[in-house]
Amino acid sequence: MIRPVRLTDLFEVRRMPYARLILFNEITLAGGHRPLGFALRCALPFVQERRTLVYRERGLRGYVQGRCRPNSPEVDLVYLAAQPFRSGMNQPTDPDVWHHLVREFVVRMGGQGIERIYAPLSSNNPHDELFRQLGFQSYANRQVWRALTPDVAEGSALIALRPQNRRDPHSIQRLYESITPAAVVRAEGRTSRSWQLPVVRSRTNGVRQRSWVLGRDDVLRAALHVWQGSQAAVISLLIDPAERGLASSVLRFGLTQLAAAHQGAVYVLLPEYHGELGHDLSELGFEHLGDQRMTVKNTTVAVRKPLLRPVLDGSMEPVVRPSVSSSVQRSDSGSLTTPAVVYSRHAREVEG
Repeated sequence: MIRPVRLTDLFEVRRMPYARLILFNEITLAGGHRPLGFALRCALPFVQERRTLVYRERGLRGYVQGRCRPNSPEVDLVYLAAQPFRSGMNQPTDPDVWHHLVREFVVRMGGQGIERIYAPLSSNNPHDELFRQLGFQSYANRQVWRALTPDVAEGSALIALRPQNRRDPHSIQRLYESITPAAVVRAEGRTSRSWQLPVVRSRTNGVRQRSWVLGRDDVLRAALHVWQGSQAAVISLLIDPAERGLASSVLRFGLTQLAAAHQGAVYVLLPEYHGELGHDLSELGFEHLGDQRMTVKNTTVAVRKPLLRPVLDGSMEPVVRPSVSSSVQRSDSGSLTTPAVVYSRHAREVEG
């Protein structure tokens, strides 16, 4: 049985699972993931941006959790777990639990109008086959770099970026499309609304987002985005290939902004089309942790067809009405008569 999480499930969620898988994206890396708090919010009736499904069968229990992206019909898978239903049962977990959970999650999200489900998988993930069988397709790779204590003092940047304003998302989208492969652009489905910064008061998972840009409003040369949370800070960079020499200075600027406000690990997510920037990260004290394989599942969303739309659009099939000329027939005497007249004469002949 698979169903949404309830308040009665919270006691079991807090237990350490037998097996779990955390899918690290920007928000999960910066703010961490707390399954109990996540499930508690999902159990509240007014929360719509989070989803938790519970699997319970044959003494086993499993969970899948996903977070909806703002301003887009997309969901990120963030957590999978499985554990024995009763305490003291140490048997291995059924390997089909996660398969059933993710499959049901995809079906439910498609029924709610979600068009794409994303799952970032590490390069050494042993569950790649599970996601492949469920229709998740790989569209890009990215490198994960980390610095525990970046040795960059505040105010030591050689270049200054300006904070992102309301006019910049459209220019960031154009910069993104100009340097990103077309296949990745189609898979990610980003628009100008994707680059808008959320309101500070509505932080997602306690993570604050900040962004800076370099260049004029109409033509940007670089864009730097930072997710800052309790666990770490995550940096993402877009830079014009013609400005490749400024990459180190742009990254240093981002680190100086974090020098006073953040004390902890800093991650940089480097797409494969920016892989040449790894040398600059090494000079700044970052180490390469590994690679991530970005996968996406396109769901089948039912198309609504209002009953009144054909009437409003004028697209209803016209009613065929026989014309006067087509209904006129010739009588035995050679005169033209209508079908009604012919029928009346034939009826009289039969009666006579």
